[in-house]
Amino acid sequence: MASLPLARAAIFSLLLLLVAATRAHAATPATVFDDIKARATPDEIYRLLFALPKGGDLHHHSGGGVPMDYVVEYYTNPARNRGQKIYLRTTIADVPSAPTPAMSAVLVHVFRESTWKTYSPALRDQWKLVTDLTAEEKVAWLSGLKVDLPGEGRDAFF
Repeated sequence: MASLPLARAAIFSLLLLLVAATRAHAATPATVFDDIKARATPDEIYRLLFALPKGGDLHHHSGGGVPMDYVVEYYTNPARNRGQKIYLRTTIADVPSAPTPAMSAVLVHVFRESTWKTYSPALRDQWKLVTDLTAEEKVAWLSGLKVDLPGEGRDAFF
C-alpha cells in the first residue's frame, strides 16, 4: 500500500488534472466537484475528502456534528484524550482586559490546559477542570450542550 504522502499526492494530482480539464469551460468550484463526483469511484471520493483539511469540512462548529456523549467522554477520560487536561469556565468575574464570553457561552466553551495557562491568575480562577466539576456544575454543563429546557432554541447557541 502506498504511503499516506504518496496517496495524498496522487489524489491531489487527480484533483489538479480535473480542475485543469474543466478550466477551459470556465468551471466554478461547484461544477469541478460535480465533475469529480461523476467520474470518481466512491472510494476515490472518500480518499479525496479524507486528504483535504478537516476532511473537506472547512467551517464547522462541532455542536450537533458530534454526539455529545462522545464529547463528554473525550473531555473527561484521560485514556481517550491522551491525558490532556480540559478546563471549563464556570464563573465570570470582572478581570480588566480579560476576554469575557457571553453568559450563554460560559458552560459551553472548553480549553486545553495549554490555553488556560496563558491566562492571568485572576482569569484562571474562573475556570475548572472538567474532571473536578461538582454534580451541579456537571448538570449545568451538560444542559448547555443541548436544547433541553423550556424556552430554549436557536438563541441558546447563537
